[in-house]
Amino acid sequence: MSNEFLTRLQTRIKESRTKLSVSEWVCQNTTLRENVPFSFKGHAFQRDILDCKTKICYVKKLAQCGLSEVSFRSALEFMVNNPGTSVLYAYPTIDMKLRNSQTRIMPILNRDFPVPKGSNWIRNSNIMQIENSFLYMSSNSESDSNSTSIDYIILDEYDLMGNNPFVSMVNSRMQASKHRIKRCFSTPTFTDFSISRDFATSDMREYFVKCPHCNHWQVPLYDLNSVHIPNLPKSVDRLVEDITPEIAASLDYANSYVKCTRCSKPLHLGDDAQREWVATHPDRVSIAGFQVRPFSSDLLSIEYLATTL
Repeated sequence: MSNEFLTRLQTRIKESRTKLSVSEWVCQNTTLRENVPFSFKGHAFQRDILDCKTKICYVKKLAQCGLSEVSFRSALEFMVNNPGTSVLYAYPTIDMKLRNSQTRIMPILNRDFPVPKGSNWIRNSNIMQIENSFLYMSSNSESDSNSTSIDYIILDEYDLMGNNPFVSMVNSRMQASKHRIKRCFSTPTFTDFSISRDFATSDMREYFVKCPHCNHWQVPLYDLNSVHIPNLPKSVDRLVEDITPEIAASLDYANSYVKCTRCSKPLHLGDDAQREWVATHPDRVSIAGFQVRPFSSDLLSIEYLATTL
């Protein structure tokens, strides 16, 4: 590793300690692959989640919506811009921790913030260091909760952690921190449990879209009020419950679209300028919550939802 490269890296770390938002920092300082800057293209809904200012945030999400990817990058931002801090990133199982550490997180870290030659930074599946800040990778185990003080906790797939004492124990590790930031996200499993229960205590933000035809603001859902499928049988009252594999195979997806609940014309889900997070309970200022739904972006087609669900 050349001295010139190390100088650029150290300069970039120091210059990044600015007043950039977390999402701006992630785009400017992390990459998708060599020399390709990170982008929120197709995932604009993630920006406000990363830029959330509250110390506690809960996200109800779909599977595979990219939140693990951006949450790790937000952890890097915190470590770099708050020298001498510690982040705990927890998964429900040891296997998930090791798999994500080795195949997703370590490659990004080594590519964008490589270990300077001659330094003694720690880089393994359990501990990852940038200067004097540390990221601790953890599983849903009590043995992982009894260690150093933590400033920032990320609990990935929160529902799969169940009622394990681990969650309470890691919360106690923030007592000595001035930051005490907590981020939990998960695909929900049951009502009044884990992410659904805690999301209900938040300001409960929904991702609205404005109709380009009648200017009506709405949250498009996967139901008959928001989805137009031309040849849908009259026997179908509920898209999730009533579409059988046989019905799904016969639908006209080419002419299906997500529609406005007022004028029934097509919505433009991918137009970021017409989308906005809105809190259901804006008076709840201490806990933020985000509901990521199937149509929070334009990446999931009606055909995919019908044939999968």
